[in-house]
Amino acid sequence: MLDESTKAKLQQTLKDIRRNLDNTRDLVEELEDKKLLDGLFSDASQYMPFYREYTVKLIQKYVLDIDKQEIMLAAYGLLDEHQRLRRVNSRRIRYFERAVGVNQLIDPTWANPDESLPNIEDDVIEQLADRLIQEATDNPEKKGWLNFANTVANDLLERFPNGFPAELPLPVPRYRLSAVKPSLGASQESAPPPSQSSNPEPGVNSNDKSQFTKLLMGVGVLVIVILLVIGAIISTVVYITAANRGQVEILASSYNIRLDFRADSYDRPPTPTDGILWGEEIPSSQD
Repeated sequence: MLDESTKAKLQQTLKDIRRNLDNTRDLVEELEDKKLLDGLFSDASQYMPFYREYTVKLIQKYVLDIDKQEIMLAAYGLLDEHQRLRRVNSRRIRYFERAVGVNQLIDPTWANPDESLPNIEDDVIEQLADRLIQEATDNPEKKGWLNFANTVANDLLERFPNGFPAELPLPVPRYRLSAVKPSLGASQESAPPPSQSSNPEPGVNSNDKSQFTKLLMGVGVLVIVILLVIGAIISTVVYITAANRGQVEILASSYNIRLDFRADSYDRPPTPTDGILWGEEIPSSQD
C-alpha cells in the first residue's frame, strides 16, 4: 500500500528505471494491488510490455508539464528514438541536442547536459511520488492503491486484440513533430480574411458600400424596365392608331405635324400639278 512510509522506496524505484527498464515491474507492483495484477492477462509474455506502457501512461497522466514529461520519458528510454540507447547519459545527450528550442527547460549553454538533466529528473520524481501517494490515500475506495492498472490493460487489449506487437509504439518527441510542419515565409503568409483587411476609405464600412452599390444597381434596372414598358406602350399605340385611323398626330413643342398613312394616297393617279416642278413651266401641246 502507498503511504508516507513507502515514499522513499517509490522514489528510488522511479530513479532506478533510468538504469534498467525491468524496474518498471517493481513500480507497478508498488502502486497496484497484486491480486488485481494476477488476473489482467492470460499470457505471461504480455506483462513486460504492459509494465512499460503503464510507466508511459503514468508519466503522461501525473506529470502535468509536457517539458518534464519528455525529459523523464527520454531518460527512461520510453521516448521514440531513445529506446535503442542503452546508457542513460547517451539518451540525455541525444534529447538535449535535438530538443533545444523546443523544450523550454533545456538551456543551450549547458556545458554537460548529463549533469544538468538529472537535477530536473530528481525534482520531477520527488513531486511525482508525493502526488501518487496522495492520489492513493485521499480516496478511501482505492484502499491505498493507485488502481490505474485496469485502465492501461484495457486500453492495450482494445488496441491490440490479436496480441501485443514485439515492441509497443512509443510517444514521438515534439522536436520531430515540429520539424515536419511546413513553415510559412514572409512571402507565403496568408492574407488576412476580408473582415480584417484595412478599409481604404476611413469612416466608410465596406458592408455599407456594398449595400449602397446594390441599391444603385437595383434602381438602374428599375428605370430601364420602366423605359422599356413606356416604349412598348407608345409603339403599340402608334401601331393601332396607324392601322385603324390611317394617321398619327404628333405634337412636338409648338409644331403640329400631320402624317397621312392612308393606303389610297399611294394608289391614286397623279394630278396635273404633279408634273410641275418648282420654278419651271411645262409648255402645253398647243404650243
